[in-house]
Amino acid sequence: MDAKGIIIIISGPSGAGEDSIIEGLSHRMPIERIVTTTTRAPRAGESEGNPYYFISKDEFEQGIAADMFFEYANHYNGNYYGVTFAEIERVRAADAVGIWKIDYKGVETVKRLMSRVKAIYIGAPLDVLEARIRSRDGVEESYVEERMAYTREWVTRMDLYDYAIENEQGKLEESIDQAERIIERIITIQHGIDSGVPVRVGAGGVIISKEHLIAIVANREANRDISGWTLPKGGVDEGETIDEGAIREIEEETGLTNLTKIEELESYYRLGGVSNDVLKKIHMILYRTDEENLAPTDPHNPEARWVTLEEATQMMIHQEDRFFLERIRKRLLEEGVRE
Repeated sequence: MDAKGIIIIISGPSGAGEDSIIEGLSHRMPIERIVTTTTRAPRAGESEGNPYYFISKDEFEQGIAADMFFEYANHYNGNYYGVTFAEIERVRAADAVGIWKIDYKGVETVKRLMSRVKAIYIGAPLDVLEARIRSRDGVEESYVEERMAYTREWVTRMDLYDYAIENEQGKLEESIDQAERIIERIITIQHGIDSGVPVRVGAGGVIISKEHLIAIVANREANRDISGWTLPKGGVDEGETIDEGAIREIEEETGLTNLTKIEELESYYRLGGVSNDVLKKIHMILYRTDEENLAPTDPHNPEARWVTLEEATQMMIHQEDRFFLERIRKRLLEEGVRE
């Protein structure tokens, strides 16, 4: 696995278990962590570079003035945290996957400045996160309240992330497995893009009904029963625009023809084909319709349903489609889609 130059963010609130997952990954693949510089004091067992570079506030502010930091922030605890340009270049030059652990504010900055970097969210139910924080030695109530307030703010920004893992209590190995598969997928897609592998352009839509539900379609692979559910989308034919391809695919897979375009959402890459050897770039558009009857004509997508947002997210067969719905969740709720 040639991962040189690839940087992946692993990010989550206190108690999510990002460090445990990163540690688990280090035993399965070569990784190089991007080390953050901070002004907070080292704790027992910590040393320079593990897990931070420790400097004074004056030194940090001198670094800001000298434009040494790629990104930095003044966190909830009053300390500076940031990553230098030199640190990023050190990790890019390593023959390993670059792993960057930052909070959601850092994710927002990095995604704005480095659009190729993918971010994996590590989470758990709020009650589990709180219990994990409380289990730490010497934790005071004010500390717990501070961390949980920040966590509630954090979980409103899922739109920043490309993938998400629920690190359930007692299932750390399963979470590490998921992270490993996601990273391997990210690397495969990125290598395909960089090496000039032909990319198939696809288009489709998220369609909102009068009942504030969204349409999903059954996916049937060749000579197989229905293998899962997906959003209505497919390849754009030669000579078609993205909008024309999306409308044609939606009509074939759902029977819907009376569509009102709300806006273009985003495009994302997905592996396809029987052996996941085809790279697809899918452009998604948000529509609204007054039609209720779903009558697909495409034999590969023989059934369509109206479902809630949560049902759609859970039923997606392709993880990139599922994570796409999670990223646009806030936008769909603004349009009144039933959660």
